[in-house]
Amino acid sequence: MNIYSKIDSDRFGVKIGKITEEFFYNKNIKTIIKYFFQEKYDLILARIDFKHINLINELEKNGFTIKDAQSTLQYKIKNKTKSDLPTKFSQFDIRELKSSDIETFVNLTRTCFEDYGHYFADERLNYNDCLDTYGDWAYNSCTNSKVADKIFVADLNGEVIGYLSFKIYTINNNKYAAGGIGAVNPKYRNLGIFRDVTIAGLEWGIDNGFDWEEHNVLVNNFSVNKSFLKLGFKPEKFMVTLHGWVDELKRKL
Repeated sequence: MNIYSKIDSDRFGVKIGKITEEFFYNKNIKTIIKYFFQEKYDLILARIDFKHINLINELEKNGFTIKDAQSTLQYKIKNKTKSDLPTKFSQFDIRELKSSDIETFVNLTRTCFEDYGHYFADERLNYNDCLDTYGDWAYNSCTNSKVADKIFVADLNGEVIGYLSFKIYTINNNKYAAGGIGAVNPKYRNLGIFRDVTIAGLEWGIDNGFDWEEHNVLVNNFSVNKSFLKLGFKPEKFMVTLHGWVDELKRKL
């Protein structure tokens, strides 16, 4: 299994690997940590389903630390029609992203995601590099179909003040869209903007015959979690992200 993350390694200037619980199947954790050291990894990012709580506890005992926790919220739209959805507030124009929006889109992302997520939670990572993670994610969402297939934005007098991106997937003959990156300008929060771009996404999903849509949200992002739940999304799974700096892990051997 190739765990090397080139994009993270290039950004932060250290060798970084990404793993999930599958990496640990039928393997001894201490043997795996020796492998990280032998392969000269500096940092391992582990995204683990919370149902594997024993594995999470073992990782903590061996030097990994939890840096964020996310819930996956799902809305089943198969056989639904647009009339089944809540009505948008329509206070702002909800439309698709245009190429002329990209600069504003990226700048808004850098504002909204400062100090957000597992990168910022790690004091050994450079602060500006963490911020660049979100700026690059936003830019790639606008320009690379491998990152996002659709972006809905809220427009106020031609300016993007909120948005939500989507990527289409197929699994076991089920077609669904997963939310990517989303945010609302702090000056315009609590006005239903995020709600409306989410509904626009559901309408798009119905038009394209998706089975469901889903979004990952940090568990302590209460406003967004509440917004999804009010729209009828249901909790589907819970994930934690752990960081393991290999020099610290080796001291635990």
